[in-house]
Amino acid sequence: MGITTSISPGTVIRGGVFILSLMLIMLSYRKLPMKWGFLLFALLILPIPGIIISIADNPSLATIFLEFQTISKILFGPVMILLFVFIIEKWNVSADIVMKYIEYSFYLLGISLLLMQLLDIGEKTYGDFASGSKGIFGPQNDISLSLGLAMVASVYRNIVRFGVARFILMVFSIFGFVGIGTRTSLILIIVMPVTVVIMLLFSRSEQWKQHHRIRLLILIAPLFMLVMLYAGYYTYQQISQYNYQVAKYEKLSSGTHPREDLLDLGWKHLDYRDMALNVFGVGATNYRQDIYKYFDAEKEHKKRTVEVDWMDLLGQYGLLFTILIHAVALAILARAIWYWSKHRDPIFGLGAISIGIYLGHSALAGHALTSPITSGLVSVTCAVLLAGQKRVALDPVGVV
Repeated sequence: MGITTSISPGTVIRGGVFILSLMLIMLSYRKLPMKWGFLLFALLILPIPGIIISIADNPSLATIFLEFQTISKILFGPVMILLFVFIIEKWNVSADIVMKYIEYSFYLLGISLLLMQLLDIGEKTYGDFASGSKGIFGPQNDISLSLGLAMVASVYRNIVRFGVARFILMVFSIFGFVGIGTRTSLILIIVMPVTVVIMLLFSRSEQWKQHHRIRLLILIAPLFMLVMLYAGYYTYQQISQYNYQVAKYEKLSSGTHPREDLLDLGWKHLDYRDMALNVFGVGATNYRQDIYKYFDAEKEHKKRTVEVDWMDLLGQYGLLFTILIHAVALAILARAIWYWSKHRDPIFGLGAISIGIYLGHSALAGHALTSPITSGLVSVTCAVLLAGQKRVALDPVGVV
């Protein structure tokens, strides 16, 4: 029943980056718009009651470590957004450069995964009773969503600046991506290119002109669709051999929430708690120990969270914090949609797609708002949008 707190190199690095970034932001707080400073202050203050309750109920170094580890993971995204806004504005980093490095991360992760799968290096995603391998990477949902977010930039740049070598890199990366075997990977490699193509057909900027749209319709879009459909078909053939994965897709196609059973357990726990605890939270340690009691202790997985972000945030840090951290992401999404509809700049369309996928995955499968891997990646896109809004205000053409 104890909470394990093994310290990995990734935990140390992320914790160090988080603390250093937070210190830099606080030292430069005068440069922050007042509303951004208020939001950051509120996000830092609201979890404190729950953290204090957890430490008071479970006084130990392990509790303190888990509380810091958990809240730093959750606040990693908002802190990185502010840091990247500072970097983009101070050194005048263009959106195209940012998209280029996100694209490269897709190739690096995707091809690495493909090589591990071909050489049988690392772990299988679900074990021997399912298709797919996640290599040496951590939670499959984290790496699947990260690849999906990076793929947005890859598809976009392969369309706007098509090149044979880059297209080949993207194809190999896609097969590494779907080779993970998760529902996220299969759905995103089909939905993502279609969404980006549709968005680009209705976009305009100095980098995206009429001749690009003609080339997209005649050559690139059909080529993309052929690759995505083949990758999807190949993956489906692999998955259909395993009842475990077939059952997962059948449940999804029926319209049932992927984590329905876990959410029911979460609601039972929240209904049991006092209203004040649901408003302010009880901290990570208390929540995980309490929610564990609702699981069958004989089950192999022995989960300690519901793995749906909004439910776990509500259970750990209360309603106010949960609303605020979602409001930040939703506000940036709404602004991206508004600026794209007004200026039709592809960068805002890409941002809307990325944040929409991020929030959708968070609501259905978790591992988004509570994961520093995915939050760190999407924070770069958010920073580009926030910095880009200032430039659009000065540029009637809407070029970022």
